[in-house]
Order: sequence, then C-alpha cells, then structure tokens
Amino acid sequence: MDAWRLSAPGGGSPTPSARSGKEKGQRRKQRRHSGSSLLTAWLIFRGSLAGLLVLGQLVIVVLGAQVLTAEYSTGMIRTSLIAMPRRIVIYAAKAAAFTAVALAVSLATAFTAFYLGQALLASTHHSATLAGPDVLRAVIGSALYITLCGLFAFAAAAIIRNTAATITTMIGLLFVLPVLVNWTPWRDDLVRWLPSSAARAISATVWNAGPQNSHLFFPWGQFAVFAACTAVLLVVGGTLFLKRDA
Repeated sequence: MDAWRLSAPGGGSPTPSARSGKEKGQRRKQRRHSGSSLLTAWLIFRGSLAGLLVLGQLVIVVLGAQVLTAEYSTGMIRTSLIAMPRRIVIYAAKAAAFTAVALAVSLATAFTAFYLGQALLASTHHSATLAGPDVLRAVIGSALYITLCGLFAFAAAAIIRNTAATITTMIGLLFVLPVLVNWTPWRDDLVRWLPSSAARAISATVWNAGPQNSHLFFPWGQFAVFAACTAVLLVVGGTLFLKRDA
C-alpha cells in the first residue's frame, strides 16, 4: 500500500518497481525503432533492389564478356587491329565506352527499381524514401556494383578470350564461390574478399544489423576491395591483350 502511494501522482518519488517499468518501456520503444530500421533495410534491398543485383549481374556479365570475345569468335578482332594497330587504344576505348553505357543504364535501372518497388509496397503502409539513412547510397552503390561486375567480366574476357568460358567463370566467382566459402571453416576470414560481398555491403541501409555483416568491411570499404580486384584484372587483361596474337 505504501509503495502504491509513493508511485502515485503527487505521492513522492517513484519506487524501484516503477522505475524498472519505465526502463522496460523505453527498451521496448528502442526495439520497435530498431525493428523499423531493419524493416526499412528489407524494403530497400529485398523489396526493391534484389532483382537488380541478381538479374543485373547476369545480364551485365554476359554483355561485358561479349565486348571482346564476340570479335575473337568471328575473327573481327584482326580487322580492328589493322584499322587501329595501337592495341592499348582499342582496349581502353572499349573499356571506357562499355563503362559509360553500363553505368548510365545501371543508374537508370536502379532508381526505376527503387521507385517501382516502393510503389508496389505502398499498400503495406511501409515505404522508404531517398532521404532516409543510407538509402541513396544503397541505390547508387548498387548501380556502381553492377557496373563493376561488367568491367570485371570485360577484363576476364581479355584473359580467357572465350565467351562461354568467361561467363561460366564469372558465374562461378559471383554465385557459386560464396556458397562454397560459407561451408569452409575459414568463412569469417574469406568472406570479406569475395566480389559478391560488395553487393551485400553497399546495398545495406542498416549496417552490422546481424552476424552476416560482422566480418565485412564498412560499405564503401567493401566496395573498394572489389574495385581494386577489378583494377588488377583490367591491368592483367590489358597486358595480355597487348602481347598475345589475335
């Protein structure tokens, strides 16, 4: 009875039980806020950009591989080299033209996928905007990742010089290798160096929200790992393109 009087309005300072109840209420409110943030992350990535990151990778890998391998398969590469004997110019021009087109299309597709996804989710009364935390980064980063995948395939094509082999290699690196790594005891050490980890990191709007991201670098750092790998592969591909016969 005394405890009730003390916790009642005007009855004095709250009892320990009253303070404990207030703290529990605050914790529940924080969990609801955290759950809302996680829902936003799901709406952005799973609801809007997952199709772009999965299907976009497949499409851009095929196109990136064919920029060079199509000429090798038809023999037109010899004609190109006769018209422009400076091989480095051909290699750089093809890479630059493909990058410009791939980036423009990827950006347009990323924003279209985002707005379309949010329009479809509007009936659930849960949606996200580009002004939300890290939402714009997730959309633009997804487009940049798709572009890098295309450049990665372009460089691999310069090394392999066969369309089917290049596409198979890229699918293995982007889709099969992450599954195999997850089954190894060195997963935590290897996952951050996989190309596909850049997609997970750069498209996340709530970072380190779960154990699946705890072993990755921060989003732009993880993206930089993939960019560095692509740059190295481009150098190797360009070197082989200069030295090998057509």
